[in-house]
Amino acid sequence: MVLYACYFYTAVGGCPNGGTEFNGDCFYYVPTHLFQTTAEQNCNNTYNGHLASASTSDEWKFLQSIIV
Repeated sequence: MVLYACYFYTAVGGCPNGGTEFNGDCFYYVPTHLFQTTAEQNCNNTYNGHLASASTSDEWKFLQSIIV
């Protein structure tokens, strides 16, 4: 089980409903423990997005900052 963040592309005008913008995407920390596949489904159903992942060290540091 994981704590997780969801992401989707930012609409013009910033992130709605308390999301955090990073490099043009909106991220939402979801303080719930879920299995990875369930977390991905929740991101898709709730935010029309995906489970966040990091491709660079800056992205990893950002994700850590919103989860911790």
